[in-house]
Parts: sequence; C-alpha cells; structure tokens
Amino acid sequence: MATQSERVLEQALMAMLGACIDLGYDVDKLAKKAQMLILDNSKYNRVEQPLPSTPHEAIERALSTIKSAPRL
Repeated sequence: MATQSERVLEQALMAMLGACIDLGYDVDKLAKKAQMLILDNSKYNRVEQPLPSTPHEAIERALSTIKSAPRL
C-alpha cells in the first residue's frame, strides 16, 4: 500500500506528464531523458525534506529546485 507521500508525488508526476502531453511534448523522449538524468546522478537529482504534503506543493518545490540549479 502506498504512503500518503507516495500518492502525492505520483499525482504530481501524472499531472506534469499530462500537461506535457496536452502541450504536445514527446513524453517518451522526456521520460528517457529523465531516466538518463537519474542514472547520471545529474544536478537535478536532489530531493528536499520534508516531503511535500500536496501535489501542488510537490510541483512548486520541484520547479523552484530546477530553476535554481546551476546551468552548464
């Protein structure tokens, strides 16, 4: 059984992917790139504590983290 935090994060991920589809992005290409970033231990691979309590908060915090990541 999933925890509340897992449900929040999954719902946020589903909403983000749904938005990508609605905007015409290639979600298969997006997913492959995201998986590569995880495997490559990229600058985007960090998680803050405590975990967000709502999907909206999860999206906002992830967006803030990504925007503040150093650009190469």
